[in-house]
Amino acid sequence: MTHKIRQVRQSKGLTQDALAAQVGVSRQTIRSFEQNKTSPRLFDLERISRVLGIRLVDLLSVEHTNHSSAA
Repeated sequence: MTHKIRQVRQSKGLTQDALAAQVGVSRQTIRSFEQNKTSPRLFDLERISRVLGIRLVDLLSVEHTNHSSAA
């Protein structure tokens, strides 16, 4: 999830400072989330997803690789 925050933030052209300002937290907090040092509260995740323009479930989802082989 934390890599997803960074990935989407960067794809939107936002700096950590810009995201932090729009979410209402410090840049250090965003950095801490992205580096997996702390886990965001649900309230923060909701605000981050809103600012980034993605659904909360998409922010929380983990991409899985399909390892099944063709028969």
